[in-house]
Amino acid sequence: MRTGSIVSSAIALFVLRVHGAPERKLEALTEGDTLTKMEEFFGVKLERKFNDLPTSARLEKAPWNGPIWETYADSINYPWKANQPSPTEKYAMAFGLNATELKYNVSAAFGLYSVSDSKPACSSSCKDEEDVCTNRNGMGICIPRWFGLSQGLAPAAIFEKEPLCPITFNNVEFYPNDIKGLISAVYAGANSSKIFGGKRYHDKEVSLDQYGRPTEANYRDVTPAFFHIAVANIIGKLKRSLIIDRFPGHTVWNQALSAFEVYEQKTMTPEEAAKSFFNTDKYPFNDQATQIIYVVSSVFWNNTPFPTDEFRPLIQDEDFYATYSYILEITAAGDICGGEWVNKSIHAHADYLYVVKEKPAADLVTSVGFSYANVLKLLEMSAACPNTIQIAN
Repeated sequence: MRTGSIVSSAIALFVLRVHGAPERKLEALTEGDTLTKMEEFFGVKLERKFNDLPTSARLEKAPWNGPIWETYADSINYPWKANQPSPTEKYAMAFGLNATELKYNVSAAFGLYSVSDSKPACSSSCKDEEDVCTNRNGMGICIPRWFGLSQGLAPAAIFEKEPLCPITFNNVEFYPNDIKGLISAVYAGANSSKIFGGKRYHDKEVSLDQYGRPTEANYRDVTPAFFHIAVANIIGKLKRSLIIDRFPGHTVWNQALSAFEVYEQKTMTPEEAAKSFFNTDKYPFNDQATQIIYVVSSVFWNNTPFPTDEFRPLIQDEDFYATYSYILEITAAGDICGGEWVNKSIHAHADYLYVVKEKPAADLVTSVGFSYANVLKLLEMSAACPNTIQIAN
């Protein structure tokens, strides 16, 4: 059976919690359609007609780029700049907190001590090339390289101004990277309401059906139809960003999108699509489809390099886009009613996407101990790019 569509029985769109993705049923779009929560949030009806959707769009104000503060380096406890305390220590010094306690809280939430003891032990290297052998309390432990604060960085980059200049607050010097780390930690601990499409796929392996499509529901729960409608509407028509995990699998890369572009599109009959992509004469999936459109599109995010210390470099993400190939099923009325990932995108497509609905509460103090108001004060000063400023509490 085919899983995933733009109807409510197939793409699970959730607020805060993902509950699963049942099998796709071929039915017309209804008010129960899973795009409804996005429509309710944005206050507009999302366009479903392919020909009325933009084929390219770029946000005038792109979400900014910053470090993800890798877990294996103990997150924002990492003193990334030579002869400078870590972002955590600077915050504690500036706002009169116990630095040792705050560093422990950061480590337990986002750093070395947030990782389960079940992770493999090591002495110098790890069996999995994606892992780093890191010293924790005198013992080596393998921690995936991709563990970090991307879940906080992405929404912070959407909602907040970019820190641009060094500032001094209460005799403590903060660099833009320090402030980006602090605001990322705030957003990671904020538990803001989100609208999710899709569920994370954790495994490294996937099984295929007779047409070469993955059978696992979590691998298929973001279909091309949902992806195309959501991205083209939100970026192209609403001029807003959304966050995407670029590929399925056990790794997670949360990217705040800044642009979308269709590079290729080709109209086909269902029979032509069946022969081209599924090695069969009759299109086997959706009787509602009177037309198939083959699409190659890309989504983009900001990878502008951020300053770092050559002796203690912060990791820079060299990638700035992901390209997907898919077919969209089109009704006689011109509406997108389904689709399939094809070619390399069968295995390399968006795992999930989501919209963060709001900033943290103004009076939020995270469980780690960071005050949103305090960090926002630093951020606003840095974004304004004044000369070095000294402020007392």
